[in-house]
Amino acid sequence: MTATKIDGTAIAKSIRERLGGYIKEKQAVNPRYRPSLKIVQGKKPPCPAATSREQRADGRRHTAESSS
Repeated sequence: MTATKIDGTAIAKSIRERLGGYIKEKQAVNPRYRPSLKIVQGKKPPCPAATSREQRADGRRHTAESSS
């Protein structure tokens, strides 16, 4: 498989142009429309490896007695 060179600047420009057109269409229908970016994160359980690293950093050890 050969590598394909991509032009990140050109890709970004096409995305900006496409989104700009979409935003202008929305604003034509609703002049108060203002685009925004929202980041939504779900809550997931901690990774066991990360938990043990944190415990070592705190000087604690996880044992069956301390988890109850």
